[in-house]
Amino acid sequence: MRISLAAILAAVVLGLLPGMLLTAAMASNPQEPGRSKKNTKKQLEAMACGELDRKYTVRTRDAGPEPPVPTDKALVYVIRWENADTLNPAKLAVDRKVVGINKGKAYFTATLEPGPHYFCSEILGDVSLLSLVLEAGKTYYLQQRSLTMGPWLGVVGEQKAKQKLAKCKLSTFEEKK
Repeated sequence: MRISLAAILAAVVLGLLPGMLLTAAMASNPQEPGRSKKNTKKQLEAMACGELDRKYTVRTRDAGPEPPVPTDKALVYVIRWENADTLNPAKLAVDRKVVGINKGKAYFTATLEPGPHYFCSEILGDVSLLSLVLEAGKTYYLQQRSLTMGPWLGVVGEQKAKQKLAKCKLSTFEEKK
């Protein structure tokens, strides 16, 4: 099944839950008999998650000035503003590469090429998936949450994100050798 660019952008603009976007992506297609939600989720995980089993050291520090938004790339803030569950880091992979890790009350940024990307947020082996089409020169805000039913990753509005960013520390990570 193909999801149109307009449908993805509408989902982003309207701030629809990633689950709704994922459900739309998983809807069965009469042209593809036998395609299941489980198989589609596995395919999305393969495109998004990558090697999340590696071990990392995560540190936080006071945030400096906001990074400038490059005119030829998209800037993505990934925020985990709840203080709960700080012992279990939330990893974020984009297109199979880990780009950041958050504990509670922390954020990081990623500069990405414009175009479609697959996002995977992982906490304790459970994942939440999101697909977005990014535009050059724009800033996007994603929230990572740890819920009783597993992780959640979604798009949030700029105003709410900036209010929460003011209370968060900048997260950095490096792979353990």
